[in-house]
Amino acid sequence: MKIEEILAVKHLSVEFQTSDGKKQVVKGVSLSLRQGEVLALVGESGCGKTVLCRSILKLLPKSASVTGEAIQYKDQNLIGYNEKEMQQIRGQGIAMVFQDPQSTLNPTMTVGSQIEEAILLHEKALKQNKKESAKERAIELMKLVGIKDAEQRYDLYPYHFSGGMRQRCVLATALASNPKLLIADEPTTALDVTIQAEILKLLKKLQKELNLSILFITHDLGVVAQIADRVAVMQDGNIVELEEAKQLFTAPKHSYTKKLLHDHPYYMHRNESKLISESELHEKLVEISHLSYFYPLDRKRVFQAVKDVSFEIRRDEIFGLVGESGSGKSTVGKCLMGILNPEAETFSYDGINLLDKKAKKKNARRLQKERQMIFQDSTSSLNQKMKVEKILAEPLEIHKVFSDKKEQHDFLCEMMAEVELQEEQLHVWPPELSGGQRQRVAIARAFAMKPKLLIADEPIASLDVTTQAQMVKLFRHLQREHDCAILFIAHDLSMVRLLCDRVGVMKDGKLVEIGETEQVFEHPQHLYTKKLLEAIPIPEISGEEQSDEETMA
Repeated sequence: MKIEEILAVKHLSVEFQTSDGKKQVVKGVSLSLRQGEVLALVGESGCGKTVLCRSILKLLPKSASVTGEAIQYKDQNLIGYNEKEMQQIRGQGIAMVFQDPQSTLNPTMTVGSQIEEAILLHEKALKQNKKESAKERAIELMKLVGIKDAEQRYDLYPYHFSGGMRQRCVLATALASNPKLLIADEPTTALDVTIQAEILKLLKKLQKELNLSILFITHDLGVVAQIADRVAVMQDGNIVELEEAKQLFTAPKHSYTKKLLHDHPYYMHRNESKLISESELHEKLVEISHLSYFYPLDRKRVFQAVKDVSFEIRRDEIFGLVGESGSGKSTVGKCLMGILNPEAETFSYDGINLLDKKAKKKNARRLQKERQMIFQDSTSSLNQKMKVEKILAEPLEIHKVFSDKKEQHDFLCEMMAEVELQEEQLHVWPPELSGGQRQRVAIARAFAMKPKLLIADEPIASLDVTTQAQMVKLFRHLQREHDCAILFIAHDLSMVRLLCDRVGVMKDGKLVEIGETEQVFEHPQHLYTKKLLEAIPIPEISGEEQSDEETMA
């Protein structure tokens, strides 16, 4: 192994024992990571990138079988290591950060005590005054990862922190053992675009200050361009391209790498024609003026999530509502769906006054049928104990759309084809489908009711970029075929630009900007809109951007 290499994986294969026999997920992979380098491992969901990285630390279930020539960490071959030996490696040499900080942090322990616990478990240098020294070190780590007022926040619980701050806490815990190698598995995927940019800058800062090697797993080449020195592209368990980041982005060699770049919304936007112009849009379907919503905190206190919001949605248009987590955009969607009852001056759907209880009651069946909603998490929005056909048929049967079972089945087959699923998949359970396939089922269920208004709340946020690109095309096709309006709620501005005719930007419960999509993106008026746009990760290497990263405080 070369002196500068901290990790070398040689001819590694991983297979799982399933009910259908053995399934090979990683196929003879070889790659190396240099000291102080960021190597990005990129590919679609299911390509084997997470399995590969978990196999390095032996964090796979018993059903997995790992074979290969070597997993070389410094001068140690980890292939034959037992659990006790691996605990030493995980503690002192290699640390891992996962995608969801909420599931990583213990909600019943303060953040400070969790970092302190990690220090006490792994820091051999702390011998005298151990507890006090560990607390001091924990506060130092909190400051290192950019948590302000660390002394005051030390005794707070995870729920007191935002998603981005929780991920910083996870990073502090990972750094507690002074690792030489950090494996980061999709650490920014669940974060808003501005928070994602902050975490990427933080990782680059830590890489330089600590001479830290980072194996960074992601599906987004835009993120890769912001952080990676080299890039390994993975497809179907194989590394199909391994190259310096600048070389890969300027002259990709493999067809799959080219496809990943082509499917990125930044390039898709460049190749797509303009959407519907404002003059082509029809009359208003939804009218909202001065809408507000208050969440009760307790008997006496309330929190105002939406503040005096006004906009309209026209028939046949896709209206995007964007903003960071907590901006109030999902609350607006729930109000429009009838899940929440807001205060407003005007709040109407297709001529129905939604502030009038009698009008709502009179049109209840119509409103249930014509307004449909798609949620971000298809796992929780689909009944896991129902097969796909039953999931799709249930709303049709409630509204007695078909009297003939065969006619209903034929219609469901048509809907499956429309969302590019196979007829045979009507007879499977949701867990047997991929994340993208489950979301297609949720989309089919919504469009099966032939809605006039579809409210899509972060429907593609948890999917990989290629699947997101497919979903955008699917939404556009279905919207035109079914002649409905869509309220598309998102924090990913790239996808909004690709899909929406008009867009509204929300911040702290207020609508700070609204206009035609291209106008907002090309000539943003509000400082917050400009901030969101500047944070979008672009899949291109810029010498100026790298210089900024090097001088980052």
